[in-house]
Formats: sequence, C-alpha cells, structure tokens
Amino acid sequence: MLACGAFLMSDRPPDLDALLTPGMHYVPFTDPAELRRRVTHYLEHPDEREAIARAGLEHVRQHHTYEHRIDRLMEALKARERTR
Repeated sequence: MLACGAFLMSDRPPDLDALLTPGMHYVPFTDPAELRRRVTHYLEHPDEREAIARAGLEHVRQHHTYEHRIDRLMEALKARERTR
C-alpha cells in the first residue's frame, strides 16, 4: 500500500515499528474504538492524511526496494558462510 502512495492505518503487527515510524509513515490503532476515532480524525483532516501517505511512500522508496532486500539476503548468506 505504501509503495502506491496510499494512506495506511493498521493494528500493530509484530516488527512493523522496526520498519516504519508510527504517526509518520502510518497510523496505528489498538482497538475498534481507537480505529473509529482515528478514521474520523483523518477523514476530517485530509492534509494530515496526505502528508502521512507521502512520507510513507518516500520511506518505502528510500529503504524498502528489491535492491535493499537482495542486499540484506546476501549479507545474511555471507554471515552464515562465515559461521560454518
């Protein structure tokens, strides 16, 4: 979603905060009541919603490309070889 420039509102799956900054790249919620409040807020504040979507898109473009994934995979493989 972020790579398409979409606004992301999500519960907090494990490790998401290690990849994205809550409130900057996406909007987290913890329960249905908080989700309802946040949906209402961001529907009433499209400028904030669009800024978060843009920040998420830029973050993904800078840090989460196929090239980044391949680099991490190669580093893991090299580390594994060193331990053998």
